[in-house]
Amino acid sequence: MRARWRLLFWIVLASLIGLSWVAQRMGAPMMGLVNVPFIGMVVAAIVAFGAMVTSVEDKWPAGVVIACWIPMALDMLRAAIVLPYFIHDVGAPAALFLGGAAATFAQALYILLASPPRPPPEDPIARAELR
Repeated sequence: MRARWRLLFWIVLASLIGLSWVAQRMGAPMMGLVNVPFIGMVVAAIVAFGAMVTSVEDKWPAGVVIACWIPMALDMLRAAIVLPYFIHDVGAPAALFLGGAAATFAQALYILLASPPRPPPEDPIARAELR
């Protein structure tokens, strides 16, 4: 499970890095982009980091990440018509930001729906007895 949480954390972080890069590319201050979707993604990164560090076996943090991602999804849906122009004008930062946001949902949903990984099988080599 830890690998799944690690991947989710880095995906959310990539989206936030993309947003910071977009702000830098557009010449806007980062504080000007602080809104509910941004704060939601920051909280999602914190939840994913906490789950990664503690190796949580439960799936509830993925639900929290999806709940934090919803404002970002609503903003992306409202701006769906202009997203291709946004990506064309801003370039790779916009693609990283939007791709990371979409991948956040995909990974969190995968964690919620997939069964937990199986533990490694027993070692087939017989252990020597200690005398």
